[in-house]
Amino acid sequence: MSLAARLENEKDYAFADRLLKRALRVAPDQPDALHLSGIVDFRLGRRDDALVKIERAIAHGIDIRLYLRNISEVYRALGRFDDALNAALRATAMAPDDPVCLHNLAVVQYHRLELDDCIASAEKALTINAFMPGPHFQLAEALLLRGEWERGWSEYQWRFDLPGNAPLMPPTTQPRWDGTPFDEGTLLLVADQGFGDVIQFARYIPWAAERCPNIAVATAAEMVPLLRQVYPAAHLFNAARHTAGLRAGA
Repeated sequence: MSLAARLENEKDYAFADRLLKRALRVAPDQPDALHLSGIVDFRLGRRDDALVKIERAIAHGIDIRLYLRNISEVYRALGRFDDALNAALRATAMAPDDPVCLHNLAVVQYHRLELDDCIASAEKALTINAFMPGPHFQLAEALLLRGEWERGWSEYQWRFDLPGNAPLMPPTTQPRWDGTPFDEGTLLLVADQGFGDVIQFARYIPWAAERCPNIAVATAAEMVPLLRQVYPAAHLFNAARHTAGLRAGA
């Protein structure tokens, strides 16, 4: 089990899958093996299989809180939001001081558009662990959807610290831009979201250029013609060619 868990953590899902299948042939109702195999199935896109295995793990349960926490995400991915909420509520009832359970609950509540409840759950998680990026980001999404722009955008900066995501910013020793004007050097603007967001926020490039005349924009190649119309003086290049040594802003 420990090897399979390490392989899953290292994203070697195919090898972990083979090991867990062997383990379940020997002990088909071993709850930890069922749960971990369900997680691997989920990672491999086999969501229905994941659901069956984690439900069986709960039925034969050892670490019920963990199983409920994870099956909530499976239910959510399958669009079964009532079941996802029930599982998340059961998990938090068993472990009211577990910030991960509270974060999972906030995610489900956000997708159910229960924004007040989502914010309350995320804030409670942050009273337990103030430096946990997930609840901060979920709080940001709920606040922005509710139109609370200043606090929402402040919380949204935590997206850079979300675990498991590819780095959104290029490696650099330069500080992240705080909006203060400067005359020397180059300001790097990174289009770190999808095309729709790039189109929405491109209108702020001239605003940034008023504060720093030398602008470079890292974006997808498909966006270059559009951004060139927004601000022709900017140096535009493919995001895959991020350059260190520039002051970075997003």
